[in-house]
Amino acid sequence: GALILWRAAWLAARNKASVILERMEASFGSEDELAVHQAPISYGRGTIAMLNGALPEANRHFFKAKKAFSANLDYFVRAEDRDLTSILYQCLHAPDEAILDRLVNAPPPPAAEPPQFLDSPERPEAPIVVTAADGHYLRSFGPAFVSSLNKSHPGLCLHIHGVDAEQADLDMLKALGPALDVRASLNSSEVWDVAKPAVYASTRFLVGPHLLERYKAPLLFLDIDLEFNKPLDPLLNAAKEADFACWMRPDGGPGGYTFAVATAFSPDLGHRMLCLAGHLIEARFREDRERLWFVDQVALYFAFSAMKDASGPGFNGYDLHQVALSVDDCFFH
Repeated sequence: GALILWRAAWLAARNKASVILERMEASFGSEDELAVHQAPISYGRGTIAMLNGALPEANRHFFKAKKAFSANLDYFVRAEDRDLTSILYQCLHAPDEAILDRLVNAPPPPAAEPPQFLDSPERPEAPIVVTAADGHYLRSFGPAFVSSLNKSHPGLCLHIHGVDAEQADLDMLKALGPALDVRASLNSSEVWDVAKPAVYASTRFLVGPHLLERYKAPLLFLDIDLEFNKPLDPLLNAAKEADFACWMRPDGGPGGYTFAVATAFSPDLGHRMLCLAGHLIEARFREDRERLWFVDQVALYFAFSAMKDASGPGFNGYDLHQVALSVDDCFFH
């Protein structure tokens, strides 16, 4: 039953067929917002609004989907369908509306404590490339990442942040980037009592505000499991111009709209957005310890949407599709 409901709502959403969702609701009833069928229907309505560029309307439906998914969690989990589980988690990560409004109206400080910086605070030339990973990922993917950047962008400043890592991991990577200005910092995941992969995926956005405050310059965050097959100049230039930039995918749901493989933030409104995203991540950490897949990208989406809504045209959200066709056009994975 869960899969049939989900597939019908998903196909309707992808084809912008609102009439199908209306007929589903008419068949099952619309009085009970926590009824099992309301979860996929609300998600479908939210996706159609997202496809039409109406993010505030999309969010209202995603908030409703979260309530209905939460009320019927076992029913949907039992379906054991990967796509449905992904959407379920994305909707569960939607923030509480009252908390989101409060954070937007009273800009919060960084959610996380400052990391341990291993270098002088001297300001480098902007923009700065940042990558963050745990010790295992630093050792596994860091050498190819740093060597590739060292070859393609000599003189660039690279900040490497390690979570649950050793200074020796960072020193090893610094040695592979002699043509780069390599900076580093460390922190521990122990402060967050949740599944480690969620912390490792989210760390860059939790400590990012402190990096913006330290450098007072635009930052371009990149996944560490990348190598560069062409110069990054279009992305670096976008980082100089935007308050926030990433590849945006309106059909991706709240967890796929903002593609976190490459994200850029300014030291002013970008800093405010990143602080907001960090608090949304931590709020979700307090709700659930395990079901946290996509938590970082959902937080980015709602923070981006809230900043757009609050700041209007004063907030420059930049889609990297304008300067680079795709992730695969820029990187080898």
